[in-house]
Amino acid sequence: EAAQQQVHWESLQKKLGMREPVELLQRAQALMRTKEQLATFEGQAAAKWAAALDQKQQLAASKKRLIEAATAASERRLAQLTDAVCAAEATLAATTARYQ
Repeated sequence: EAAQQQVHWESLQKKLGMREPVELLQRAQALMRTKEQLATFEGQAAAKWAAALDQKQQLAASKKRLIEAATAASERRLAQLTDAVCAAEATLAATTARYQ
């Protein structure tokens, strides 16, 4: 058993280029910190993505409201202009009829 562990440790030393178990522990701790940092980064990225998606949806809703408001305003202005043209045509027709 002890011989197998020694052989295993020696193969790990060669594979990882480490001499002492402390170095292996230090490397494992460094990898764990990196893993934690990556998890934190992934969480932050997911939160930013969710915020961006929410902002996109809010902008789309705002755009829709603005388009609807602009369309309604254009329709009202068109109706006003149509009424003005009709009134001008009626005035022109009445004036023309008077002078004929």
